[in-house]
Amino acid sequence: MLRIAPNPDTAAQLTQLLEETPMGATYVPARVINPAQPDRIWEGTFLVDTGAMSCVVPESALRSIGIAPLAARTVYLFDGSSQRRLIAGAQFELLGDTAAGDVIFGEDGEEPIIGLTVLESLGLIVDPFAEQLHRRSVIRNQDNGANGAGVGQA
Repeated sequence: MLRIAPNPDTAAQLTQLLEETPMGATYVPARVINPAQPDRIWEGTFLVDTGAMSCVVPESALRSIGIAPLAARTVYLFDGSSQRRLIAGAQFELLGDTAAGDVIFGEDGEEPIIGLTVLESLGLIVDPFAEQLHRRSVIRNQDNGANGAGVGQA
């Protein structure tokens, strides 16, 4: 059960509340589509990683649908190290919508990852408490902050 106090009195109380708040990894089913041959598709379960810009798919999966590397790029890992990895372009389908993005050729055994660029392209936000993706439903107007009047409104 989620318990959040509106105004914790102390830093210790806030720390305790955060430690008791259940949050976990978010996984989603997704499809990787070869943009040159849209009938060639690989399906998998992906970790949603808002700290990653690009997506990662095992190399064997990408090659199985005919996606070949276009270049190599240095990628930075969470442990602070860097590696040269092959990259290509692919289409990703989540929640019935499709977006194009870079894909890093992962080593076999690496977990498939959906990165921030594809999430934003699809207008998706992560709910870490429910461990789900949601469509962004609010269109922000450019409010000038004065009495709630938007730009161009008197």
